[in-house]
Amino acid sequence: MLAPATFLIGDELLVAVTEAMVAFHQRYHHRKPVTAKTLMLGDDLLACVLGGVYTDVEKTMIEIQRSTIVQETRNEFQNAMQDKFIKAVERLSGRNVLAFISDHHVGPDIEIELFLLTPDRTSDDRVGWRNLTRTNLASWKQTDHTSPLQKASGGSRAGDVLSGGRLHWRGSCVQPQARARRLGP
Repeated sequence: MLAPATFLIGDELLVAVTEAMVAFHQRYHHRKPVTAKTLMLGDDLLACVLGGVYTDVEKTMIEIQRSTIVQETRNEFQNAMQDKFIKAVERLSGRNVLAFISDHHVGPDIEIELFLLTPDRTSDDRVGWRNLTRTNLASWKQTDHTSPLQKASGGSRAGDVLSGGRLHWRGSCVQPQARARRLGP
């Protein structure tokens, strides 16, 4: 990562992440998305939404009812690119990416990249994630983090499942089983 003095925050970070995601799209899909914006949701969830992402070939495949092929190809591409996306966000923000979720939609034509960031240096780190990285998450996941109440009730923690060294959220960010593998290192 860069020296801490070069990390971005606020609108500068949002603009830089948007530009990075647009640049990746331009480089690998040979066209820019029609629209792009990045939002910070709370203190730790960065969401980049790209619109008008499909190439002419992909649009044709969708029109002739071959959207499954387009989705599978995009999914595999996102699997291959996730480390580049994560490194760009970590370099710009100075924060580790704890989880990355990427998906796209045919109608409307959008793609979304979600980055769950570890807390920044100034925030209250009640969960203990500030020093959690993708490399030490493997040892963290071997620890039982279930509360005594949850153990007594036989329930699991509402929300988190560790998969392949990344934290995967259940609930409002449910991913189909076939997509869960994309969260691996």
